Amino acid sequence: LFSRRPIVATVHDVTPHLGEEEKLNPVLDFLEYRIVLPWIRRQGVRFIVHGESLRGELAERIGVPLEWVTKVPHGVFSGYTRLDSGREVPSPRPTVLFFGRMEPYKGVGVLADAIPLVRARIPDVRFLLAGRGGALDQLRPRLDAEAGVEIQDHYIETDDVGLLFRQATVVAAPYLEASQSGVVCVALAFGVPVVATNVGALSEMVEDGINGLLVEPDQPSVFAEALCRVLEDPELASLLSSGARESAEGPFSWGTAARMTLDWYRCEVG
Repeated sequence: LFSRRPIVATVHDVTPHLGEEEKLNPVLDFLEYRIVLPWIRRQGVRFIVHGESLRGELAERIGVPLEWVTKVPHGVFSGYTRLDSGREVPSPRPTVLFFGRMEPYKGVGVLADAIPLVRARIPDVRFLLAGRGGALDQLRPRLDAEAGVEIQDHYIETDDVGLLFRQATVVAAPYLEASQSGVVCVALAFGVPVVATNVGALSEMVEDGINGLLVEPDQPSVFAEALCRVLEDPELASLLSSGARESAEGPFSWGTAARMTLDWYRCEVG
């Protein structure tokens, strides 16, 4: 900590997510603002965030010049493709996957509102919700009453993640706020299109019409329409799937992330 060598810190989430503020430890909060941040400013620590839109947010929050912060995209979670159990996927059916921690900021309520709108157009659609969290618990009675909704509210083993994503026609990311998304990173690795909201740096990961569709947040009818576009149009779904794989192999590969990180390290050392 007290070394004279240059220090570069990667910040995954710049601010606490919606609904997680109460989880903050007041002692750690005091240490951060009264001890750590003043030391950071004195030492000239440099930073990496996972989106261009997050650079200014971090610089303002901790009080450092914008040029001290750079962007390195979050790499895709390609390890899940290698660890995939390869279990046979059930009979093909239009499937929307909502995966991960079921927290308020992820827009579980938006998805719940969108489900009947999608079902009205695509009666045989299947909604697969896999994960645990308080937001899911609150909406569980309502979701259980919906036809075509399957909930796996348990820990998903690593080698079963691939089974979920290989069943998905599209991955839903109706976030109310976000920095970036590990779920999107998994979807891209499996070549699954994503319908996401334009919050945080998600628009830098999900390119509208390239590897998914992007809509404004907290609008269930708009989100439902975007899901239907992918579910009803095999050509569009195929195009977006190809784009997702290209994203995983190019701008969001770990090779790209490593080169950009090393460039920033060399810049600071130099």
